[in-house]
Amino acid sequence: MKRYLICICIIINTIGFVNAQEANNNNFLLINEWDENIFDLRMLDIPQTGVFYCFDDNNTAYRLSMPFAFPVFLITPINITYASSYWGVNGILLDMTFSFVPDEWNIFGHVMPGIKFSDSILLRLLPVEIWGGIPLTSEGMGIYLLLEFAPVNVFNTSRNDYETLHTGFGINMGIKYIISRNIEFEIKYENYFSYADLEIRKSYAGITFKYRLFEPGYYGIW
Repeated sequence: MKRYLICICIIINTIGFVNAQEANNNNFLLINEWDENIFDLRMLDIPQTGVFYCFDDNNTAYRLSMPFAFPVFLITPINITYASSYWGVNGILLDMTFSFVPDEWNIFGHVMPGIKFSDSILLRLLPVEIWGGIPLTSEGMGIYLLLEFAPVNVFNTSRNDYETLHTGFGINMGIKYIISRNIEFEIKYENYFSYADLEIRKSYAGITFKYRLFEPGYYGIW
């Protein structure tokens, strides 16, 4: 099961990279300048994927964003982005972070080693990030400092064997590398606080891959 999901993650990232590269092959770093601001609102896109280390679980975790919007607030878009050469703001609807633990599978009467979903979970609703920095070209793509605020999160921890669900907020920081208008990735360190006591309950470190398969614009607006 774990190999199957990892293969899906690899396929998603490979398809995203190939299609985004084809869609934006004239806008790579150090080739062309990014000479216009971009406002992008999407109802449908390839899922953002991520691989993280969870300090609470001492385990590898995987992140997957919603591939399409659903009516949380009427016609909420899945992704809103405003970006320029020097700074930008991005917000997504929802993503989920999960992991696996060893298990045994009974296949035709034979006990085989396997895995299952762990009880550890993190659901993030409406995380918003802002980034800024100096591009590597005069008005081009580059490396930027990133700050992310996740206002609504539901998660559990290993402190009480994942029996209690916490609600809280996240304050995360890292580096965003924008390769082109369609391809970017982020390296982040994340801390999630409980609303009840403002204590850090869950922490992650890892990388998120992001793709936009179509030119920046408006999609799914009625």
